[in-house]
Amino acid sequence: IRSGVKTDDTPALEIQMPYDTQVVKDYAYAESPPSLPLEVFRVHRGTSFASDFILLWKGKVASFNVDGRMARIRVPSIFSRALQGDVPNAYWQRPCNHVLFDSRCGLSRANFSTLTTVTSVGVAAFNVVDDGFTDGFLVAGEAVVTRTGERRLILSNQANALTVKHPFVDMRVDDEVELTAGCDHSFSTCKAKFNNGVNFGGHPFIPDDNPFQGEL
Repeated sequence: IRSGVKTDDTPALEIQMPYDTQVVKDYAYAESPPSLPLEVFRVHRGTSFASDFILLWKGKVASFNVDGRMARIRVPSIFSRALQGDVPNAYWQRPCNHVLFDSRCGLSRANFSTLTTVTSVGVAAFNVVDDGFTDGFLVAGEAVVTRTGERRLILSNQANALTVKHPFVDMRVDDEVELTAGCDHSFSTCKAKFNNGVNFGGHPFIPDDNPFQGEL
């Protein structure tokens, strides 16, 4: 199901589909979903679907909103998204500017991931044979069910019991799951947890006093 094409100040298309559609499971629950382009074509019934069509809409998915058993996907036009987009840059801030495991971070995802087996499943929680790391190490990391590709943000890991931000749509006992550590982008975590302080992309020693505020 799709909405009509909006042509106001922020042209956008909205598409609705069942919550258990594969694309929703793959993208809707990720905290930082990868880029997902979408194209909509129009074709008349009785003509060739392979050649007699026109491109009706093209853009990148901006957001997912899951409500009950339906997911709404908002897709702005390429032009409006370009006008609203941020220019990539590094900020003068205490937290690290890098994305965990990217080229500037330099860490290997494989070195901080483990494969294990699900032993029980609850609501936004599950147990595994062995989570592979000390308690709390996986916080802000990711759990991926290899059978379905579903992925969720890990909120806690304690004695092989994990909680995630959203329940899995399809997780079963004996499923293989990949668990990957997360980072809070602080210098102390980068240094103590990952031994990667040399690649830290923030500015942890910014003074607390703002020279542009207060009296001289």
